[in-house]
Amino acid sequence: MLRHAFAAALLALSAACSPAARPPAPPVPVTPATRPHRAGRWWWWVLGGVGLLGALLASVPWLVRSWQTVSTDDAYVNGYVTFVAPRVDGQIARVLVEDNNRVQKGDLLVQLDPEPYQVQVNRDYQDLSRCSI
Repeated sequence: MLRHAFAAALLALSAACSPAARPPAPPVPVTPATRPHRAGRWWWWVLGGVGLLGALLASVPWLVRSWQTVSTDDAYVNGYVTFVAPRVDGQIARVLVEDNNRVQKGDLLVQLDPEPYQVQVNRDYQDLSRCSI
């Protein structure tokens, strides 16, 4: 008898929990979704654009300086180097090129002091004049 009472209680409980026995839920009111105000989004875009423009303007001098500066971590520079050997002896009076200037074949690099050569020419003329007398 207890068994029948327990089974009847379980049956009543399962019937009460079934979806057919529950009353329908009240409908959820449908409201249009509230969108954020457009002015708020506009200001974020303006602030982001100004920030991006500021970062670009701040980085331009750094980029220009880094493109124009040669640097190395291991102190090795690969470049074209040409040794210059003189054809005549003499003292240099004036250098006509600056450091790191590119020069072409035949360009005048230095001017020699003409005094020692002029002294030698004068001696040769004196020797010639002695021989012709």
